[in-house]
Amino acid sequence: MVQAIQDGLARGILAYIGGRPVGWCNAAPRRSLPLLGQLPWLTTPDEGDVGAIVCFIVHPHYRRRGVAAALLDAACAHLAGLGMRWAEAYPAIAPQSDADAYHGTLAMYRNAGFAVVAEGERYAVVRRPLP
Repeated sequence: MVQAIQDGLARGILAYIGGRPVGWCNAAPRRSLPLLGQLPWLTTPDEGDVGAIVCFIVHPHYRRRGVAAALLDAACAHLAGLGMRWAEAYPAIAPQSDADAYHGTLAMYRNAGFAVVAEGERYAVVRRPLP
């Protein structure tokens, strides 16, 4: 990941509370994340217009306090600033633990105006238009 950040391939949003980092969200143009294209149910005809939100890390003491939702809002703004027309994410349909929900929760995305556009065995694809 360090190399990907140094090469400009990984982009993310950091959340701070009291000057300390408490969360991170990986959000980037979908075309810069080639692994997404390797899963047939994740293929999309408009990849160039799509920003992908692929994971969250939130310090355990700050979970369920709105940090991930704030990161999601910031990620959408970031992607819109990059010229993306859509934000897309891949939450687990029925996560069994916090670790299993590292893509974010389906409820969080729905609360932020995302709609389910596809489902695999374990994950949904959600999308929202960006301004």
